Amino acid sequence: MYIAKIEAELGRIDFDIPESVASFMTPKEYVRSLCFEELSTKYSTAHSYRMAARLLNRSLHRTPEKEVKVSTLNEHIEFMGRKATARLQDKAGEILEARLEGYAGDLTDETIQLQLAEAYPEPHPCANDSRGDLINEQIEQYNAGKDENEHIKRKELVAATELNAKSTVYISIDDVGVQRQKEKRTTDYVKDKKRVENTVIHVEADGRKHVITAIGMQNAFTLLIAFLISNKLLESHRIMFFSDGAQSIRACIDSFFAFRKPVVHMLDWYHLEKRIKELLSMAVKGNKEAKAAMRNAIGRRLWGGNVDEAITYLENIPEKMIKNQLRLDEAIDYLERRKPHIPCYALRSLLGYRNSSNPAEKANDRVVAVRQKHNGMSWSNIGSSSLALITALELNNELSTWISTGIIPFNINSSNNTECAAA
Repeated sequence: MYIAKIEAELGRIDFDIPESVASFMTPKEYVRSLCFEELSTKYSTAHSYRMAARLLNRSLHRTPEKEVKVSTLNEHIEFMGRKATARLQDKAGEILEARLEGYAGDLTDETIQLQLAEAYPEPHPCANDSRGDLINEQIEQYNAGKDENEHIKRKELVAATELNAKSTVYISIDDVGVQRQKEKRTTDYVKDKKRVENTVIHVEADGRKHVITAIGMQNAFTLLIAFLISNKLLESHRIMFFSDGAQSIRACIDSFFAFRKPVVHMLDWYHLEKRIKELLSMAVKGNKEAKAAMRNAIGRRLWGGNVDEAITYLENIPEKMIKNQLRLDEAIDYLERRKPHIPCYALRSLLGYRNSSNPAEKANDRVVAVRQKHNGMSWSNIGSSSLALITALELNNELSTWISTGIIPFNINSSNNTECAAA
């Protein structure tokens, strides 16, 4: 028998363990009780490691010689994060290998996409005449008294609007960067990127929610498809994406979900309105009232999904009001390139549907930004991704299961506490 120490609520306790168990432990490693593990993890995800150590030592009445060190918490979260990341990757691999013949880690491979297309074809929208009549009535009421350029009239956008939100999976995607730690310089030092980029994906289906996070969009999308397959969300649900329109996100959606072409990918209203406002402010001159009138005129056209009318409006701005033609051309080009991703926001709003990627941004705040984006903070890839993943497990109500059993359920459930309301 060997003597080991256990970190528990009562302090560090010596106890005997079999040699077979001791062989898996490093000389200075402690065994942690489940309650101690969960408490220290929750403190670490909610506070800085320094504050977490202080709270843990105070709540457990630790004396200075037996107090939990800041570095110990940091190292342990990284250790747990590495284990959880490996387990999730293994689980995703198992799911995909079981469903896709010849899968070798690349979901964008043409043969794999063909398999996905055959196994998970786009479901036909449910016929619902009464729902269609209701939509037509709401469109007529909305159009009444408005300028024709602001009417809901693009038939393809009306037809693309889901009739039943319960049979739709809403996926919001966002990227967040945190300051990267400086590496020690050596003779062969190569300057690295200045930020660690975490991808956060918020999945919602019939009121049930789940958060996926990973370093690298390719890794995040692989987990996403495995998650959708595992939870049977590709079989009878439409898939709708929301994002801020970043090119990297659009490229990944197009390549990973080519089997669902045309992919329904919507540009978040907030980011569309913000970008046009910025470009218009730099492109035209005049007083605040004149600029506000222009913004509102364009906004009303875009709200109804009338991108061509908005472009025409920009093209017909009087020359005497143009301050920077390049910025005006940029605004026009922005709308032309993003037209396929601009829905009829007005109709979606009338039906109570989402127009925003806000759930992903809220999840991003809780998973990454609140904890990792403070003055003076910098992170390694493993440090940032580990903390983000452990926080996501807690939001998904999977942390306790992971700590006690080493199993990550990877299930979408109605009881999780991701308070990311749709906008």
